[in-house]
Amino acid sequence: MGVAESKDNDDHVEGSLFSAEEQIVIKHLHGKISATEDSFKNHLKLLNDKLAGNLVNYLSSLKPRPQKGVLFTYRQFHTLLSQIFRGNSTDQSIAIRGLCSQNKEISSEDLFQAVLQLVTAYREVTRNLPAWSKWTLDQETEQHRKEFTFGILQELFDKGSSKKGPVPKAKVPEGVSYTESDVEDLLHKSPLFIHVCDTVFTKLFPISTDETLRMEKLCSSLPVPVTMVPHQTILDPYAMMFLNFNLPKDLQTEWRLVFSNSVFGDSFTQLVAHMLNKGPSLLIVKDKTGHVFGGYATQKWQLNSKFYGSADNFLFTLSPQYGIYTTTTYNSNYMYLNQGQQTLPNGLGMGGQFDYFGLWIDQSFNYGHSKAQPRCTTYASPQLSGATEFEVVALEVWEVGPEPKADSDDEDDNEKKKKSVLDGNAEARAMLALIGKERVSEGYRDEEDDLEISEDMKRKMNVIPSLI
Repeated sequence: MGVAESKDNDDHVEGSLFSAEEQIVIKHLHGKISATEDSFKNHLKLLNDKLAGNLVNYLSSLKPRPQKGVLFTYRQFHTLLSQIFRGNSTDQSIAIRGLCSQNKEISSEDLFQAVLQLVTAYREVTRNLPAWSKWTLDQETEQHRKEFTFGILQELFDKGSSKKGPVPKAKVPEGVSYTESDVEDLLHKSPLFIHVCDTVFTKLFPISTDETLRMEKLCSSLPVPVTMVPHQTILDPYAMMFLNFNLPKDLQTEWRLVFSNSVFGDSFTQLVAHMLNKGPSLLIVKDKTGHVFGGYATQKWQLNSKFYGSADNFLFTLSPQYGIYTTTTYNSNYMYLNQGQQTLPNGLGMGGQFDYFGLWIDQSFNYGHSKAQPRCTTYASPQLSGATEFEVVALEVWEVGPEPKADSDDEDDNEKKKKSVLDGNAEARAMLALIGKERVSEGYRDEEDDLEISEDMKRKMNVIPSLI
């Protein structure tokens, strides 16, 4: 069920989806911003005048029409907020269309500029979150922001393109328009777009009375980095956010630096030593041409003469354009790591086949290749690097998600599972032994430590033989 346009008198909305406290806040906010266009635009200063004007136009188009003296009525404002915060994807797509354009369809250029504005506003809203202060990121630029925006819109802009041919370059399609249905489809395919919109709208229209909850939600959207030494990553803020939102939800809270050539040097031996037997991880590479790309592995990296891994892996590009490339059903050559072999390739690879990997780092460390013309058979990815054979400038490996339990923790858990209910009662065990009753499981367990028997128990044991 979608959000219906509000009914009843202008000061009361029948069947409101908001609490009584929230409705009070909404009425106050409406009185503050609905008097003049200047007051409305001043409140929406995170957005440019064009988007603010589009939103006024959309609000005033909702029924009932506004009376003289106000830009839009309380009921119209209530309907908009219901669509944004309480509506389904259809309701949200209608409101977003109204924000992007005053027409029923949105031109590709208007859509790109509107999303770029939302991304810019999102960065301003989140700039001072505590997690950012823990990162030392590459300097952000306008180009980074545009690449991130293209990354959000990629599925929509590439709609109809062949999945077997080369990946289209990131550009705004010419002469193409999009409907509310297209926007809804984008919402379904891009959780990152939903998050950006929700964050910006929540800042523009703060109807919640729980500011702490809002901040906790925002803070949880950024991972906390854990590094052994001060480290400047090759990622810019947008690239980090893009990667994090494409990880499983339970792995988005923490990143631990496992390897960086700026810390450990250009050494494949060091790379292998530091990345073996870790949890799910991101491998990020920057080549000499400035391309940034890599892969996500769900399983731990291990030396192996064969391909292994999971269909949940993916390859990605971050510059000059964003892309996530998931696995196909063509083969299961997800990941490969080998070292010191004479007859097999020595290096790290993801996808493709020997000598034709989707992503390959040679044992020399300084060189690799991405031979995927037109697409990698395993990940349907294009050539990730600037050239087929590339030179490594920077390489990082981040273990993602909560830190896995140490093996000793697992051993402790296993020991607890092995214990019998009698293990905690030395006296009961001694009594069983005296009367010739042995526990069935005893022969299958490790030798126990000598029993600690109390003085009272010893006295009882001395009495038992005389009773038998």
